[in-house]
Order: sequence, then C-alpha cells, then structure tokens
Amino acid sequence: MNNSIKHEFRHEMMARRDALTQEKRESYSERIAEELFAMDMYRDAQVVLSYASFRSEVITDGINRRVIADGKKLYLPKIFMDRKMMRFFQVEKLESDLIPGTMGIREPIDRSPFDMSHY
Repeated sequence: MNNSIKHEFRHEMMARRDALTQEKRESYSERIAEELFAMDMYRDAQVVLSYASFRSEVITDGINRRVIADGKKLYLPKIFMDRKMMRFFQVEKLESDLIPGTMGIREPIDRSPFDMSHY
C-alpha cells in the first residue's frame, strides 16, 4: 500500500472512529476488554503492553487497571520525538505514573523500562 493510500485510509478510519458516540465507544471498549480477559493468552501473561487511550481511541483505563489488579506487569509507551523512538515503561499506578507527553497523550514516567531479554 503506497503512502498516499495508507494516509487516506488512516484518515477515513480515524474519522469513523471520531464519529462514534461516547456511549458506543464505551460499549465497544467494554466488549474488547471482555474478549481480552477471556483469552488464555491474557490469563497466562505475566506482562502486558498497552497504551493510555487518547481522544476517540478504545478506552483503556479499565483494562490497564485490571491488568495491575491481576498482578501482571503493565508497560505503556513513551515517545521520544528527538530520537524518533518509542519505549515502554512499567506503570504501577495510573494516577501517579502517567504524565502528559507528546501531543498531550498520557505517558509513563521514565523508570523501569521494558527489557525483552527478561521474557
């Protein structure tokens, strides 16, 4: 898929997502969470990579809280624009471990980076 088509497709999908009512977004988010938590892969996981939802994205706060409550390690992405890279950092408490980052998106503070070699 060339970049122009990819950009148009992405723009259209975001517009569709933005057009959802808050009620629909919450309903879809709950269904996604139910499906996730029913998966053997989730039950067996020790570590979960997720994200802090922004604007009209799937609402992840409930999912992320459940991951922590279930005793799993939760890692969320942080963008480093100057290096054009993303790294994941552990989040233990959504209220205190997230700060506004790139474009106002909540990102984890820089501690306990995800290290793939441990898994």
